[in-house]
Amino acid sequence: MFLTRVFYAGLCVCSALPVWADSAPRHSEAPLLIRADARHSIDPSLQAFIQQVWAESPTVRGAEAALEAARARAEGADKPLHNPALAVEAERTDINTTTFGLSQTLDWSDKRGAFVDIAEQELKAAESGFRETRQRVAVEVFEALVRYFTAHEMQTLAMRRSELMKGFIDAVEQRRAAGDLGAL
Repeated sequence: MFLTRVFYAGLCVCSALPVWADSAPRHSEAPLLIRADARHSIDPSLQAFIQQVWAESPTVRGAEAALEAARARAEGADKPLHNPALAVEAERTDINTTTFGLSQTLDWSDKRGAFVDIAEQELKAAESGFRETRQRVAVEVFEALVRYFTAHEMQTLAMRRSELMKGFIDAVEQRRAAGDLGAL
């Protein structure tokens, strides 16, 4: 009778263990958005552009992969370190004997808790690195846009200056042709 109870208790522990292991807390992150304070508004097309840059950037993809790896490590750190073992032995000789055994290694020093704490800190570091990478890529893109539009404006101003100089030269030549030497 005692062995039957021990056997069923061991069976219940072994069958329920995967359910306990799967109940680990899940980490989720809302997608990052470009935000401005109340004084500034952001053009939705600019925000969509940065989202597209982030989606196509190999640097951001690498940081995202590192973040996913840290999430997987954090999830795996909360899994049990030691599985229970159930042993059944039967011997048929002159005397029939049956032995049931259940063994479970106990985590006296809380290694699992330490692994969870370490994995959570690594996950926080990976999340911060991911946000920093996205911010750095956005800043690089904005700086490139500023350089492009500045160069474009400088080129436009240079062309306007050239046109004005040509107009000035034409006016001077017309006055010289008319004999107005004082205008030179």
